[in-house]
Amino acid sequence: MKTLIIALLLPFAAYAGNETSWTGYKAIKDVGLPYAKVVAQAVVMIQSPLLDKKGDGSDYTIVEVSKTKKVTDVQVLNSDTSKMQIETCRKQGLEKCPVFKYFTNGSGIIDNGSTIYTCRHVINNWVLIAAKENRLTVDQVTPPIIISDSNKNILYNSATDNQIILNSINTDPRMISVTDVVSKPLPPTEKKIYFYSEFVEMTAPNSLVKARSLNIQNDVRSGEGIYLSGFPQQTKFFGPKGDAPGYELVTSSGTVTSVLTNDDAVTMNALATGGMSGGIVTRADGTVLGMICKTQPDMDLNKPASLAFLINPETHKALWDQLSTTDL
Repeated sequence: MKTLIIALLLPFAAYAGNETSWTGYKAIKDVGLPYAKVVAQAVVMIQSPLLDKKGDGSDYTIVEVSKTKKVTDVQVLNSDTSKMQIETCRKQGLEKCPVFKYFTNGSGIIDNGSTIYTCRHVINNWVLIAAKENRLTVDQVTPPIIISDSNKNILYNSATDNQIILNSINTDPRMISVTDVVSKPLPPTEKKIYFYSEFVEMTAPNSLVKARSLNIQNDVRSGEGIYLSGFPQQTKFFGPKGDAPGYELVTSSGTVTSVLTNDDAVTMNALATGGMSGGIVTRADGTVLGMICKTQPDMDLNKPASLAFLINPETHKALWDQLSTTDL
């Protein structure tokens, strides 16, 4: 039975304790460790709608699909995010379609060719609104997403490909901001609710990459080296050799600083910035330790701090059954 780590990460100075560490980010093509091949094959960029933090509805409109002209041009649907959202709705029979003004990029992990792991906040707002407007449950709605590989090849577009299946997503109303979790520790029960809620599992209608089963383990040890890989947005902290150019697969290095047995969690230090959500946590040998699910935009490179929670899919699904559904 596989266990996945969901990681809450605050950006910080990268670990520099051995010859396999570096400052900032490295392009995956420049990393000569065994895990680089695993990462290049498993980690994808996920582009999805972004809701303004205000959440006042000004960042999207509800469009009646039947009153729009059908678009079939693949190039248009790969570049025009408004039309892409409408056609995603049309393909699944949704009459009322939320069309968000903004798209953003996150990351995801592909296991066995078609199973996709990512973070709840990457797709949550759109599917909640679409489900409510169409009187459906969240698991009956496909989010508008574009999935690309490390070579920038589009592997999946929800407007042109068959519907992705949303296997696991929690919509409990007690979801809170990561800043609140960090600045004001939560009671144990609330903490579990928050971190279990970030795990999302989807199944693509066909294999997006060559079917390979990831070696996911949870025997994490304090002091061991780890690597975080994903598609961060552009950074300007370390100069040409350590910055992320944006929309490219990169890796940062670090170590596990402690193992919190009582909380099924570990703390780590490695660099993570916006866009890394859904990225992968690995060892140098390619062992997969988990998934990044939050980054902190305010960089403090002198205070490394990250938190990774162990998530057992069977356990979190059982927990979700006890929680209520979000009422927008």
